[in-house]
Amino acid sequence: MSDGTRRWYGGTTSDEITDGQSDRIGVGHWAQDGIAARGVLIDYIAYCEKKGLKDNMDGMSGHAITLEEVKEIAKECNIEFKHGDIFFLRCGFVKTW
Repeated sequence: MSDGTRRWYGGTTSDEITDGQSDRIGVGHWAQDGIAARGVLIDYIAYCEKKGLKDNMDGMSGHAITLEEVKEIAKECNIEFKHGDIFFLRCGFVKTW
């Protein structure tokens, strides 16, 4: 794949990313061959409940979750991020929905 075209995860090209009809950037496409990795869950909602930050728990508000908050949650939970981890962030969308 050294044709000079910039490639992204799984060999996806920039053209495939910008093509609204392409299915190459969806997890469904990637999972066709299987995905194996460690999943890391950062539970922002539990963090807000613990800290009394009720205004930050609306998953549809557009509230920004900072990197510092993610790192604080990870530290409290003894989570060390590693190369290849799949990052999951519980941000309250489902609870709000």
